[in-house]
Amino acid sequence: MADHLKHRHSRMTYSILLLGASTSLGRKVSKCLATHAQYLTRIAVLSPGADADIREEGGDASNRLEHIVGRLNDPTSYQGFDIVVSTIDDDDSAAQKEYFDAAIVGGVRHFYPAEYGADLTHELVRDQPYFADKISVREHLEAYAQTDASLGYTYLITGVSADLLLEANLLSLSEQKATATHVGYPDALVSVTHSDDVAQAIVASLLPDYLTSLNTKRHIRFAGSTLPVSALYDAISYVLRHPIEVTYQTPDASYESDKQLKGSYNEHSPKLPSIRRSLGLGAYRLQAPDGQEPGQGTTSSGKEYVEALSPKNWAQVVHEHFMKTKDQSPTMKEG
Repeated sequence: MADHLKHRHSRMTYSILLLGASTSLGRKVSKCLATHAQYLTRIAVLSPGADADIREEGGDASNRLEHIVGRLNDPTSYQGFDIVVSTIDDDDSAAQKEYFDAAIVGGVRHFYPAEYGADLTHELVRDQPYFADKISVREHLEAYAQTDASLGYTYLITGVSADLLLEANLLSLSEQKATATHVGYPDALVSVTHSDDVAQAIVASLLPDYLTSLNTKRHIRFAGSTLPVSALYDAISYVLRHPIEVTYQTPDASYESDKQLKGSYNEHSPKLPSIRRSLGLGAYRLQAPDGQEPGQGTTSSGKEYVEALSPKNWAQVVHEHFMKTKDQSPTMKEG
């Protein structure tokens, strides 16, 4: 990304404060920010912990950034910054309202809430409990922006995380990867983006040639691939070199299955049922509308970011994932 964009920046740049640098996405955003520090006025990480703890949790990339030790709900923690980028965990999503309240008092004018996934205006998403806190944060920000013309926000809508699909086994593959049970329909379209590319898109969109004013209200749609659910399995089958028999389950039947599987969910719980159901119904498909988002602000298809960043497509993600795990997979040792 740097080589493509390094010659473009002549406008005033911004000061960035990152929340959630110790999360998986936060570490990647930290790394991207560190490599683009020359294009931004100031970049810092905010954490309520001791400075040594921040540096350990944030990783090597975070160590190259300024560290602010302070409370996330204290306006003084945000003084001197134009933009807050949040990559906090889903469990803390609702707390962003309190953090953003403090940031506005502290002088921050633009916000990136921790979404980076489904289009929260989609009616199927709005019915799933997992997305309720994210939607409430949006509504909170938009209410502020309606009364204060100096405020803006960016919603980066990236579809489902391609690496989460595989790491959390959201496609419900059996242990031998020979069968799967999927909630929804084989022809439902889904948009997927690897978290590496989400991080790069966040940082690219912060640069002043893309963000020309702090009070801009943006809905950026950016995805590595958009394809039918059945094609997700086809790509895995191709890499593993054996067929996968997929059973498609109705949404109503999936609720009973969730009760039976509740004890077997891993560290990504309890969001898995909502994500799996939304995925199978087509709620993670990113539309590419032109013009304005009704009543909200500027909508972008994300084409400019796709061209600049060349995100990984689903086939690439699948290949890389199973090549990394081939030593643990007897199937991958064949051929």
